[in-house]
Amino acid sequence: MPYYILAQTTPPSTTPPAGAPAVPAAPSSTPAPDPAAVTTGTGTPSPAGAEQAPAQSNSMMGFLFMMGIMVFFIYFFLIRPQKKQEKERNKMLSAVKKNDKVLTSGGIYGTVHTVKEKDIIVRIDENTKVRFAKSAIVAVVEPSASETTTDEQPADANAQNN
Repeated sequence: MPYYILAQTTPPSTTPPAGAPAVPAAPSSTPAPDPAAVTTGTGTPSPAGAEQAPAQSNSMMGFLFMMGIMVFFIYFFLIRPQKKQEKERNKMLSAVKKNDKVLTSGGIYGTVHTVKEKDIIVRIDENTKVRFAKSAIVAVVEPSASETTTDEQPADANAQNN
C-alpha cells in the first residue's frame, strides 16, 4: 500500500547545501520605489513604512449608486404604475351598480342584476343569471355610439312623423 505525504517543501535546487556560501540574488531590472516618493491616492506623500489603502471605497460607492438608480427605475416604471392600475380597478369595482353593462374575465357580457359584498349577479339573457366574484369583472362597458344612436333613432323618427 503506497503512502502519500501531504506536505510542501521547497524545491532542492533553491536551497543551498550546508556549508556552501550564500549566492546573492540577481539584481532586478526595475529599481525598488523610494519609500519617500510613494504617494497616496490623494497625491500627498505617504509616511515611510505606511501601506497604501486599497481603492475599494470608490468602487463600492459606484456600486451603491448604480443599485440606487436601479431601485429608482424599478419603482417608477414597474411598481408605481401597477399600484395606480390596481387603485383604478378597485375604484371601478366599488362603483359598479345595478343595470351597468359589464365584461367578465371569461369574456361574457351582461347586465348587473345585484351587487353584493364579494360577488355580483349578472343577467346574461332574459331568464339567465350568473353569479360572479367581483374580481371576475374586468370592465364596465359603456354603450357604444352605434347602440345609442339606433335606440334613439326610432324615437326621433316618431317625433318627426307627428
